[in-house]
Amino acid sequence: MNVFFRYFKPYALSFMAAVALLSAQAYCDLALPDFMSDIINRGITAGNTAYIFKTGMQMLGIALISACCTILVGFIGARMAAGISRNLRQDVFTKIESFSSAEMEKYSTSSLITRTTNDITQIQQLIVMMVRLVIYAPIMGIGGVLHALEKDSSMSWIIALAVALMLILIGSIMVVVMPRFQFVQKLVDRLNLVTREGLDGTLVIRAFNTQKFEEKRFDKVNARLTQTNLFVNRVISGMMPTMMLIMNLTSLLIVWVGSKAVSGFKMQVGDMMAYMQYVMQIILAFLMMAVM
Repeated sequence: MNVFFRYFKPYALSFMAAVALLSAQAYCDLALPDFMSDIINRGITAGNTAYIFKTGMQMLGIALISACCTILVGFIGARMAAGISRNLRQDVFTKIESFSSAEMEKYSTSSLITRTTNDITQIQQLIVMMVRLVIYAPIMGIGGVLHALEKDSSMSWIIALAVALMLILIGSIMVVVMPRFQFVQKLVDRLNLVTREGLDGTLVIRAFNTQKFEEKRFDKVNARLTQTNLFVNRVISGMMPTMMLIMNLTSLLIVWVGSKAVSGFKMQVGDMMAYMQYVMQIILAFLMMAVM
């Protein structure tokens, strides 16, 4: 961690600016369902067109502010990630140049190539996601829970049920996928080794007529990498439909329970719709954390 913070330190101000923008974005996103609730309760129900137009314009302004914050955070995150990865890649390359022959044999050239290219690219992608999601997702999750409970605490069990299902799904995916992700890194290293050996020994391979053997050797490693990547991507791609299923079932449950509260004059229609939006924001926050 000390090494990471050493590279992160020059971008501390940029990160603080990103945190401020993300907080503003989360505040705007959490405020929108309240405006929608007011439009339904005070505008549509009462037939007050002027109030609908006025509140709608306020919602539009807040949405524009949120969009501007999103764009600026994306720009800051990309610059931070590119700068940190550039410095890290430069230092790794400088360190490798100082290696002795014994150290080069210990790590192997292909492994060092993977470390300076693919591995640092993974770190760069992580930093971009971290800047955009690691602050925003918890704020949305916690803020969504607080706003939902403020609207109606009697349906808090629906939030607990949705969160429990999300945690089970995320935990199951992590148990299955994480070991395969680590294996992918090793296979990329192995593929680089086979490719480099084939290219460096082209003259020898042609002299001994072992082209077919080298092709089979490359195809074997390439096929294992392809199959592992396909498995990982299939599991990850199945996460989104499952998340959407949980979201839709939760929405139906809120409408079913909330409609009874509305018919019993215990809740207004606008509050039920706002409650639904907050629960969706909570689920999306868990989805962001799962992606992270």
